[in-house]
Amino acid sequence: MYRRRQVQRVVSTVSDVGRSLFKLGGAVAWVVATSVLVVVIPLGIELEYDQQAAAWEAEALAQQQQAKQVGGGALRRPATGAGRAAAHHGDGGQRLLCVNAPQLLDAPAA
Repeated sequence: MYRRRQVQRVVSTVSDVGRSLFKLGGAVAWVVATSVLVVVIPLGIELEYDQQAAAWEAEALAQQQQAKQVGGGALRRPATGAGRAAAHHGDGGQRLLCVNAPQLLDAPAA
């Protein structure tokens, strides 16, 4: 009978320790998951947005440099609204607005 009580105590102790570790593991998992949702995901989204903004900036700079090379200081002018009829002349090409003189120049086909 004495042996049986020892085994019950050991099983009870192991069971209590297992439950405590399980609860602690659940609490740790909750803290980690909450931290990821609150800190890491918004940080990742912001870093992705910064990379996208840098790519947009590089693309705009490349377009400006290309426009300067093509038109000698010209800037691209988007063909929208009423300007679409003036900027479009049948072949789908864009025109460039010269910064130094208010004249439209034909842009090369891209």
